[in-house]
Amino acid sequence: MTPPIPRDILAEIFSYLQDPHHMHDDKFTLYSCMNVNKSWCEIAVRYLWSDTANFISHPKAIIILLSFIPNKSKELLLQNGIPIKSLTRPPPLFNYPTFCKTLTISHVGYFWKSEEEPDIIDHNYKVHLITQELYKLFISKSPIIKRLTLLTHSIHLTHFSGAISSLSQLVEFVCDTNLSHDAFYGMAQICKHLKKLIVKQYHEDNQALSKLIKSQHNLTHVEIDTEFERDFIDYTLCSNNIGHALIKVAQSIRNLSLGGSQSCILMYTMKHFYNLKSFRLAHYGDYVDEMLENMNKEHFPNLGIFEVDYEAPKLLNLTRFVLNNNTNLEEISLYCSIPPDPEHSVLFNNAVAQNCKKLEFFTSFFVDTEFKDLKDILINCINLKALYIRTANNKLNGDKLLEILKHFASPQLSRLCVGGEWEFTTKKLEEFLEFMWKREGRPISIYHHYENIIDEEKEEAFEFTEEQTEIIRKYQMSDCDLDLVRLKEVFSCEWNPFYYDFSKYYYAAQNECPL
Repeated sequence: MTPPIPRDILAEIFSYLQDPHHMHDDKFTLYSCMNVNKSWCEIAVRYLWSDTANFISHPKAIIILLSFIPNKSKELLLQNGIPIKSLTRPPPLFNYPTFCKTLTISHVGYFWKSEEEPDIIDHNYKVHLITQELYKLFISKSPIIKRLTLLTHSIHLTHFSGAISSLSQLVEFVCDTNLSHDAFYGMAQICKHLKKLIVKQYHEDNQALSKLIKSQHNLTHVEIDTEFERDFIDYTLCSNNIGHALIKVAQSIRNLSLGGSQSCILMYTMKHFYNLKSFRLAHYGDYVDEMLENMNKEHFPNLGIFEVDYEAPKLLNLTRFVLNNNTNLEEISLYCSIPPDPEHSVLFNNAVAQNCKKLEFFTSFFVDTEFKDLKDILINCINLKALYIRTANNKLNGDKLLEILKHFASPQLSRLCVGGEWEFTTKKLEEFLEFMWKREGRPISIYHHYENIIDEEKEEAFEFTEEQTEIIRKYQMSDCDLDLVRLKEVFSCEWNPFYYDFSKYYYAAQNECPL
């Protein structure tokens, strides 16, 4: 008889399935594990219910949770026309709220639906009451909450019983600037050990949020994003409060992401963030150029990941930035919807090839029909694992590209994406796929992204012929065959297929304080 798997080994496996920060997050498999036997169930249930995102959108789960709220809260819901079906249910097998470590309450509106056309005000009020009581339940029952998302403006968690003990070890907080000052001040008094702060729907300079930022002892990861509105661009909106608060904790910040129509950091203050390991800019082109010009006056010796989203800067500025900060760069990504100035693409790519020896992930635009710059990158950047080759609004010879890849791609290259306009012949395509199938090294995934063509007079990006499509199907394999074949996927259409987690350094550091 096969001996049972030790409980500590099972716990390690289930934690791997539950981890919300990695692609292996699989709550459905975790749920299946609960049905194996009693021992598996007792362990797996703690991981499945540790993150409310795994179940909070399911009405049955909310009904189970409402069975845990105190009688006073049940009376409040009943008085406002919200039936508590859990009163007639048998008691739950486990004390589920005590397992919670990641708290996000959303989609409660799906739980409460009126058979008739609902009164919007009445409906919203009932949703608010349910959300309030669920937050109150988790705050009072969960011993330690590590990650919290709070976008409900009228709920003040710090007023609930148990908030001090439950939130005192919070390491990740997701919010927006619409939260009341009272809510932020309350968090500032309790939460002193945040490592990650994400501000969504950033609208205004919030003095209370700046107090929360200043209260942190080791804030390492900050993301602040707003909506992209071209008609409203104010780069100094938050310079007085939030911007100055970030300067106070700048030495501890390793990962910084800024985006939208507004900015909370004045360009000349970037010199304070000299310990950055990853930096993402997702503003409009003029702002990004000005930011780069100011950053080119400084040196960021630990910078490993640099990413530009939305609109590309001038490549001359970006080239100077690479030349000044090339020591440890592992990722350079241009996820821009608008191609940069094509005449400087070769100059930029050559600078990367000659100076970024540690490069593992690279996204850029290419205009050289001979791909000499790409060849240099493949030869010099021997650690390259993922490559996204984009056309700068020009059609390129796909056969030449495939030949370059066949002869110079490192065995470590495991993800390849091409985007834009290309021309492939059937013969060269089949030869390339056959070569990649037989090559030694890591299995490779190949993607094609149908990017938008900026020039309206040009036709849409290429499509494979029926014959080419049949050849591609011959080499396509499903994910479950990854360990058995050399090609994982062939030319599937997926945006940012090898998107490298911007938070790599944060999650590595977070292992020092596991949940």
